[in-house]
Amino acid sequence: MFGAAGKRDCVGIHNDLTGCPVLLVVYSPEAMRHLGNRAAVAALLGAAFSLSGGQAPASQATSPRERLHGVLSRARLFPPLRGMPHQIRFSSDGKYLLVQLESGIYILSRHPLELRTWIYAPDVLPAKFSADSESLIFATRNLAITRWSLAANRKEEGRTLKKPDGLCLVSELSPHGDFAACLDPSLALELYRTDTGEQVFGGQVFTDQEKLEAGLVSVGLIHRNEGTAYSEMFGYGISYTRELLAERGIFFGPRFLFSPDSRFLLMLDRLHRSVVCVDVSATRKIGCPGIVKDHLKATICFIAPNQVAVLDPDNPEKSQIVEFPKGELLAKLHLAARFAAPATQPKYLIVRGSDKQNEVRLIDLDADKTLKAQEEAAMDFREETLASYSREGEIKLVHFPDNKLESETILRPPLLPSLRTAIASPSLDAIVLGIRGDVGLFHTTTGTQVMPFSPLGGAWFAGDDELYIGGSRGDGSPAPVKKVNPNLETAEDAWSPTFKFDPETTILDTHLGGSALFLLEQPTFYVYPNGQIGYAGDPIRSKLRALDPKSGREFWSRHWERDLPVPYADPQGQRVSLGWRATMSGGQALAKRYPALKKQMDAANLTINDAVFEVLEDVSGKGVGAALVRVGWGPESFDSLFSVGDYLICVRDEARVTAYSLSTGEIQSRFFGRYVSASAATGLLAAADGNRLRLYNLMTGTKKDEYLFSEPTVYTHFSADGKRLLALTADQSIFVLDTASVAESVVSQSRSSQKN
Repeated sequence: MFGAAGKRDCVGIHNDLTGCPVLLVVYSPEAMRHLGNRAAVAALLGAAFSLSGGQAPASQATSPRERLHGVLSRARLFPPLRGMPHQIRFSSDGKYLLVQLESGIYILSRHPLELRTWIYAPDVLPAKFSADSESLIFATRNLAITRWSLAANRKEEGRTLKKPDGLCLVSELSPHGDFAACLDPSLALELYRTDTGEQVFGGQVFTDQEKLEAGLVSVGLIHRNEGTAYSEMFGYGISYTRELLAERGIFFGPRFLFSPDSRFLLMLDRLHRSVVCVDVSATRKIGCPGIVKDHLKATICFIAPNQVAVLDPDNPEKSQIVEFPKGELLAKLHLAARFAAPATQPKYLIVRGSDKQNEVRLIDLDADKTLKAQEEAAMDFREETLASYSREGEIKLVHFPDNKLESETILRPPLLPSLRTAIASPSLDAIVLGIRGDVGLFHTTTGTQVMPFSPLGGAWFAGDDELYIGGSRGDGSPAPVKKVNPNLETAEDAWSPTFKFDPETTILDTHLGGSALFLLEQPTFYVYPNGQIGYAGDPIRSKLRALDPKSGREFWSRHWERDLPVPYADPQGQRVSLGWRATMSGGQALAKRYPALKKQMDAANLTINDAVFEVLEDVSGKGVGAALVRVGWGPESFDSLFSVGDYLICVRDEARVTAYSLSTGEIQSRFFGRYVSASAATGLLAAADGNRLRLYNLMTGTKKDEYLFSEPTVYTHFSADGKRLLALTADQSIFVLDTASVAESVVSQSRSSQKN
């Protein structure tokens, strides 16, 4: 029920990549500790966010003045969604700290410990302090570079290293941001200077034979769903080009490691069992140490300009430190880890162990011992000071070895990254919201969290007091489904699926979409050396099953051979849509079952880009209608696609919305906006455009109402009767709006039109 899945507006007060601003607030941990209940804490946060006046930081700007009406309730999420921290890092001179989350970067001064600015920069590479501690450098995956002045607290410059359409399968900045590495879709390794944009190294690092032996072919399997909260397609498709993998950032292959002085670069690829070593100063490929080539499953990182740690993930007795690039053994380590990175101060290592997946430890390499361990945290160490950031937003600076607290603060909540889960109850009294690593059930009127959840694959409200949450296992089959009572704050297992399949011939994908749990079975395939595709088994078959989320019993199933559909399931609604190319056998077969559709297709000059969609009811599998869609480049081209009432609503290019009438097959109306929702009961459509949220009449396309928020809207949802609308804004505020009068006018207009 949404648009632009996985893509975001400019939503912050300062986005160095898109030029937007943000309100900055710092509140003390002492004040937090003296608050005895959630309401008091929420009140403090509300007051903090309303502060204004005084000298504004360089990145602060004035938010638009709200123009709202019919506000039934408004509240901020508490505790806020923060997600797992990506990193905390000292500058080389120790004057600054950065904390990086999924949606952006906090920059803090060290003396005193306080927030200087927040930069909204979602999904950028790990940011780096320059060697002279004068700048912060960060970059997008495709190497659009931003340099931020720490003294002036403002953007210095921006630079795009690659050509405008250039893509990177994998990319990384060097420890001080002076170099940027990129593996492009042709599998050429490129290295750039970030200050001048000069390319200092470039060329193929794999022979054709190595590509074949490692399985680095262009054809591959790609998961259609990007894992967002919106109405996306699901299942698996075939990617015939690596460019598509680069655009989505899902290339499962190499990663880069720079030496601390940026002299050496390693490109490690565990999946394809390959390693490439480059002498950056000499701009040439060199031989790699045998210990690295022979232990690609190990955790490897530089701990000095000419030393690497090779850490066995399961057996600490096999871990060691070796000289680079000769590979000579320097020391044994009693340490097992699945992730490791050097701290700002050499000889200290930040690791995540194999026993506790989310426990982060600070390791003194000289003493070969753990100095600090903490769950779900980020750490750094410099000159006897440990900096730690917890997922609750608290930063602590602790002096070692006396373990004395130097200073602490709690950071204001970040702006929201892309939602991974979002579903509101029918009455809009409760909502489940989730980002990567952080999911909770919240009251909409107070914003307080009812229950936290582990990361989940989806949720569905069967009623205001009945919630089901679930996901999928690693093999694609359904995971145990839990039943939650939001009022009693209880959860219990509803059912645990038992599903048998042959992984050699079948690929599974589980998707919770509205009132049904969908299980899509597709034939697996293999790629010949010449790039041709072969399928396991013949004929090529696919099966879609709709299961009851309450019990796991099968509602219905459909089978196909050869021309398999592209399904879209709406987590907010009660329908599923199946799409085919109109010129292919699946599209032609659909036309035979819908005479009006066939007549429309016969009258059109169809191309390979035209698609046809059939809309089914979730629970019964009954066909609701079908439509010929000619606004994309096939059934896979839509960011979001869903159906309510007589309408099929398609969203592409992030904000272009087209509504088709299922009864006539014609385009009913067009809109511009994102995070789209619609009401079957009233015929209203809501679409966000930055800070503006507009309501439209689906039948006529006319604008019926408009709201102006201080922050952009990132989620909308109508109540079951369509007379109220929930809106979530980027600063984690929930609004419930009264839309009854607008709804009544649209319903009245629709009735008059039907009579005429």
